[in-house]
Amino acid sequence: MIAQSKEIALYKHPRWQAILHVKDGKPLNANDDRYLSVNNFSLAQEMMLTINLILNDAQSVCSYPARIKFLQEFLSFNKEIDLAHCDDYQQYLQKVPVTDVYLVYASENVKNASSMLGHIMLRMDGTNDNNLKVSHGITFFTELEGFNVPAILYESLVTGKKGFFQIAPYSDFVSHYLNVEQRNVWEYKLLLTNIQKQLIRDIAWELGSSDLSYFFHTYNCATVTQLLIASAVPEKISTLQSWLTPLDVVRFVENNNLIEKTNLIPSDEWELRALIDTLPAADITRAKKAIHEGNINLIKNTSQKDQFITVSFYQAYNKFAKNNGLINDSIYEENNNNALLLTAQLPNYQLEVSEYKKPTDASPDGQFLLGWTQENKEDWLEIGFFPVASDEGDNKKHVFGETTLTLASINVLYNPESNNLKLDNFIVYSMHSRIPYDTTFKGYSTGFQFGFERHYDEQLNRNLSAFIEGQLGFTYEFTEDVGVYAETSLGLASDISATYFYTTPQLGAYLYLISDIKLHAQHSISFNEQKSDINLKASSLFLDWHIKDDLYFSVDYTRHWNSTTSTKSYGIRLRYKY
Repeated sequence: MIAQSKEIALYKHPRWQAILHVKDGKPLNANDDRYLSVNNFSLAQEMMLTINLILNDAQSVCSYPARIKFLQEFLSFNKEIDLAHCDDYQQYLQKVPVTDVYLVYASENVKNASSMLGHIMLRMDGTNDNNLKVSHGITFFTELEGFNVPAILYESLVTGKKGFFQIAPYSDFVSHYLNVEQRNVWEYKLLLTNIQKQLIRDIAWELGSSDLSYFFHTYNCATVTQLLIASAVPEKISTLQSWLTPLDVVRFVENNNLIEKTNLIPSDEWELRALIDTLPAADITRAKKAIHEGNINLIKNTSQKDQFITVSFYQAYNKFAKNNGLINDSIYEENNNNALLLTAQLPNYQLEVSEYKKPTDASPDGQFLLGWTQENKEDWLEIGFFPVASDEGDNKKHVFGETTLTLASINVLYNPESNNLKLDNFIVYSMHSRIPYDTTFKGYSTGFQFGFERHYDEQLNRNLSAFIEGQLGFTYEFTEDVGVYAETSLGLASDISATYFYTTPQLGAYLYLISDIKLHAQHSISFNEQKSDINLKASSLFLDWHIKDDLYFSVDYTRHWNSTTSTKSYGIRLRYKY
């Protein structure tokens, strides 16, 4: 049997690699205790030990149904291999049926730094042994506890945090995302054969009995979910990116034509925001007043479509007002009943919001940057690499507000004339969320970042400093294309000569122009940077042109000055998103 598998090199089969979560012959998670050849792993050794297990240990095979069924497809066993004696596995098959499989994307939560990439998971539907239709979610996650950020990062990136692979009722997951975190849920029904669906379920069984480590960059919710789906298209496993985000998995199923249909379940706040963007400000003010007074009605001399949108706003804002204590239960019920009566007077319209701020409209998350910059009349070649980067210059119309998220980004500068190479910055983590203020949701801007960057001294020379910084402020949007913000940063930094606190108030504005061009201006004043008694002022202008989905052209100009001197810098860059 073993000789037969070696003869046909079965261990090289892409589906075997997908089952084992292996790419290019190496485990994607070295801390996976599913491996029988844990001390000397190889695809061939793992297959040999699995075959020995099948032939000699009838009880242990219950942990590996996906492997067994794969081997049975290609090898001729001398005895019948049956899993009927595996009571727990048989109960699993009865309780977790799989007629349909969905990819589920819980959209980003721009108010929560840990959720700005969204979450990805699978959903399996079917009829169980009690003839009941049931849905189960399949998810992989870790828990981020405590405030020791360096320790959390070290565990997440180097040693691995404890991972939790969970199969549970889907309603629990979707209720949490919609009602607690106010995140949209996108469901993508997958085009899979029954055999492919059953294979995903069997691999999920194997993972559920394993102790898996969670690595933020190489083995996260997106990695595990895409590997489960890749078992259906194993020839694609070699294209698996080393750093995956949830939207990468959505793009994977789109690019491989695995989506049968798409369904959006909007959160209450998201639907209300969409309606606010649709209705005139005067209509919103009048409708909110009517909700608070329990006296809603339709506006005469308006189209039926506009009346339907108004009633939809009544229903959405009525729920929001009740949940936020703006109205009592009796007014809520009265508004709700009146809204139903008004709906009955209108044609059978349906509120379609699936095309409004679609997450897949976002550019890919990774970024490579190549450009030229001039500082103090010296020319530098700039090279940047960002495994996860949502840049301030990116088009943000697919989300509410102007958000950025950067992980483990590095920028270096090289001067060919002097053959000088230096680190411009290394940002370990940076998030910025500028949520526009409005009279309904209020909203404020927040930010947090830490890493290494060059700070200016009194002579306007730049010295590399370790820093940690937080921001707080307000953003206001006049239209979807025009916004302004005011915020203050407070930070702690240290270089070879000093450790110091600093603060930087700043004002800024952004403007979306024609042809996917974005203009961004900013002015700031820094106090106590490099322990200087002289305040540092800076004015910047940035222009970013979104040439196509994965390519941006950027130019910028910045002037720094204090009471004794000034300097200017210029930059031109190409940013490739991948």
